[in-house]
Amino acid sequence: MTADTPSPSPQSPVTAIPNPSSAPGQRPDAGSNTQPAGIGVPTTDRLGRRIDIPNWVGGWALPQTPVEHAPYLPIVAVDAPAGLMWQRVNDGVAVPFSTSDGPTTIDGLQAVGFARTPQGAALAAAQIFYRLAAVDNRTAQRMFDEQTVMLPAQRQLVDDQLRQEGPGKHRTPADALSYISKTDAFRLLSYAEDFAVVEFAEQSPPTDDGKPRWGTSRHTVVWEGGDWKLKFQDNDTDQRGYTSTLGGWTPW
Repeated sequence: MTADTPSPSPQSPVTAIPNPSSAPGQRPDAGSNTQPAGIGVPTTDRLGRRIDIPNWVGGWALPQTPVEHAPYLPIVAVDAPAGLMWQRVNDGVAVPFSTSDGPTTIDGLQAVGFARTPQGAALAAAQIFYRLAAVDNRTAQRMFDEQTVMLPAQRQLVDDQLRQEGPGKHRTPADALSYISKTDAFRLLSYAEDFAVVEFAEQSPPTDDGKPRWGTSRHTVVWEGGDWKLKFQDNDTDQRGYTSTLGGWTPW
């Protein structure tokens, strides 16, 4: 059972400014707003690209300064979010943070508060989808309850599976997590203020004749309760594919 899927290059680092709601040195339970602020020593992903390490395992929400993006046009690649920083969170996935479109808050191991923009939709899709792959079932249950939308039958299947596996089971083995890297680009296949379909492109091994290619994944998000939520697809159509060019995509 999977959510609608899409998939995540290095940007200049954003200067760390202490979050006034943070209390350095404390490790909160999920849902607490007291967590260490700022960024530690960076690392790299499997392709050698910079990944920042937040002082709190759930990440550090960057100070926000909204920017005016160009209007969304289906035939034109959207602007990238401003002030992008890739952070390694939870059990090891790299997810994008921005200074313009969110997330505004880290709530335990969840990221919330995304702008109602194409950029905010893309950030939310990446944050929710990849975080779900890198948590134990206890955290996953909360994320499924609060940050996803699915049919009743789908929710029953998810709840049953989490209950059978137990709260401590991790959703992705550590060796598989180590292979997950930043996605290179995103694009909006559809966007409205309450609905967006986002695709991500992640570098894959070249073809047999040496040409570059990227693996793609497609995700749907809906605006509900004042934030973007990841929507499960209503059918079993494979949401993964490949592209040989990033023309028309937005690098980030």
